[in-house]
Amino acid sequence: MKFLFTTIFSLLLLNFLAAQCPFNIELEASSTILCPDDSVTLSVQDTFDSYQWYREGEALAGDTIFTLEMSQYEAGGATFFVLVTHAGCTESSDSLLIDGYAFLPIYLVLSGSYGFDPNTEEFVLCDNTQFGGADTLILTAGLPYDTLFQWYRNGELIEDADGPELVVTEPGIYELSAAPSICPNFVQYTLPTVTREGIPALISIVQNGTQLEIESDQELSFIQWFFNGEEISGANDSIYTPTENGIYNVYAENFVCMSYSEDFEFITSSTRDLLYNHLFEISPNPFVENVQISSSLNGRVDLEMYTTSGVLVNHQELMFAKGVQTVEFPELSSGIYFMRLTYEDKVAVYSMVRE
Repeated sequence: MKFLFTTIFSLLLLNFLAAQCPFNIELEASSTILCPDDSVTLSVQDTFDSYQWYREGEALAGDTIFTLEMSQYEAGGATFFVLVTHAGCTESSDSLLIDGYAFLPIYLVLSGSYGFDPNTEEFVLCDNTQFGGADTLILTAGLPYDTLFQWYRNGELIEDADGPELVVTEPGIYELSAAPSICPNFVQYTLPTVTREGIPALISIVQNGTQLEIESDQELSFIQWFFNGEEISGANDSIYTPTENGIYNVYAENFVCMSYSEDFEFITSSTRDLLYNHLFEISPNPFVENVQISSSLNGRVDLEMYTTSGVLVNHQELMFAKGVQTVEFPELSSGIYFMRLTYEDKVAVYSMVRE
């Protein structure tokens, strides 16, 4: 107890004596807020006999001259003062807080239309012509990095790309260097953003009996069937069994890119039996280039020829007067087609084979 009292009394006495020194201490700093790569110089008058610098109340060993230099790492967020002696009198300067800027690592904000491959961690630019054109990936610098923008592709500087945003339309490895305007010497680099080209799957619908099937040149990760433009709930397999006549199509993804099939008009077998096929006689079938169509009708008949995937490949207008017409299909390749003949509100559908 006696020791503690003596120590407190001694400190009070020292402060009292220090306050009586007949001189002033002017503590100055080259800056009181530091950027990450900055340093600060603290100084007092070069007129005293001795000096001892303190950081956060702890004496700094060896720092015993009228100046003190500290990096932002050492000084940021700390208080400093100096104890000086002159003519046998010791006094402390006022404390001075040196603050510093702290920044998160530079980062990019991504927007636009693009895919992502989690296996390779690459961003994928797909040629989605069906969806309005090729993908675009928009890279935007995150704040507070708002000056000295330099964009790079595959390690090469992109000329005239000196703004906070870059629209990416081609594969490559993209990086950005930038700095906060309050600390323009603190230039940082983003992590690389890797992009590659993606090829959408080519998909089509084919009819196999009473079922519709998807044919694709790539593995599909997602499938959605549509009927007359409306999504069919739960129809997410490669095979679908229609229950109604109408237009079917498919939306699909191959993990990173999107695709749409062409429209496919489906007519059930039972409906075909009720069609007006008796109004026409068609021969030969199979055919090579020409088909003869006979009918007792008078008037215009629309002829449409479809592939099994529902693609319209031929459309003609025929005028019947209770006779036979020869129709040519020189452009058709070998395969199976559906011929649809429409007279007023009556429809006839025939399966045709082109040799």
